[in-house]
Amino acid sequence: MDSFANQASRDPDIKEALRTIEAWGLSPRFNKTSVSVFAQNGMLLIELHNKTQILFFAQEMGHISKPDTPGAPPDEPACSAIARLESELATERASRLKTARDADDLRQRVAELQAQLKNRQPAPPPWEKRFAKLKTLLARELHPDYFQGTGPEQTYRTELFKTLWSRLEDIEKS
Repeated sequence: MDSFANQASRDPDIKEALRTIEAWGLSPRFNKTSVSVFAQNGMLLIELHNKTQILFFAQEMGHISKPDTPGAPPDEPACSAIARLESELATERASRLKTARDADDLRQRVAELQAQLKNRQPAPPPWEKRFAKLKTLLARELHPDYFQGTGPEQTYRTELFKTLWSRLEDIEKS
């Protein structure tokens, strides 16, 4: 079976299309399965994989006024236009890469923040701190271990403390 390069190099339509492409200062090169079109600086512009694509690309190149055409506006030589477009393309590609990196950085930062948010313990409400202070105060003032009295007063304080403390724990659980 003939390779793409062999078939394409014998086709008169493709030969003419390649001459048009070369007239613009581009370098078409045959590969096993395609024609690669390179700019003057060696940067790959496009891969053309079949006759239709090659002819279409050449036809589109033909729509631009060739610098050698009589009556064509001498606005910008093809070489400088190609160089300018290559520069713009390189700038655009660099911009896209930077944008992609920035997007990846932002995705990573969002993931980190979501993980922090997921692992974050909510701050206790202000009433909880006041409740803890009240418990500490009651324990210090009413706990039987801190009372120096004897007899019935000691028993009364112990019972009062147990009752209050159990109610405080019930309130804390609710």
